[in-house]
Amino acid sequence: SKIHGKILGLTACGPSAAELANEVGLAISAGLTVRDVARAIHSYPSHGYLLHRIALSMALGDEMGLLSACGHLGKSIAFVGRMFLTIYSGARNILKRRHNHDLLQWKKEGAESSLLLDANTRLPVNKLNHEAVEILSFHDATKNQNLCEILQTSNDPLLSKFQDWKRREP
Repeated sequence: SKIHGKILGLTACGPSAAELANEVGLAISAGLTVRDVARAIHSYPSHGYLLHRIALSMALGDEMGLLSACGHLGKSIAFVGRMFLTIYSGARNILKRRHNHDLLQWKKEGAESSLLLDANTRLPVNKLNHEAVEILSFHDATKNQNLCEILQTSNDPLLSKFQDWKRREP
């Protein structure tokens, strides 16, 4: 697991895969993390040293890994930092999902609400019996920047619903 450094397993093939599998199996059964394997002494040159180099690059790959390498105090600070990052990323994901939900609701409401516009002047009208009328959804009206500015600055009471909808844009 990336946040806690827990070793989940090994996939390897080649003449020394069994040697690597033995070391990883021992680390898993002892409950060691990637940082623990990185701190262990490995002989050089050996195939086990390859595992040491991989563990070292994973352990030191972020700020928390660097802190963990600095003894007991650094390890404690890194633990608290990882917990904070976990909580922060979870809260960020919740807020992002909420924003996406609000945006979809806003777009749906804009697609379902419509304006009546004079087809020639593209200004709002209040009667359907007007000679040339164009029906435009709120959402489509926002795609035309000039029209959107006219609609937002108008004092026409018919446009208050559009203006309220546009103000609520997430």
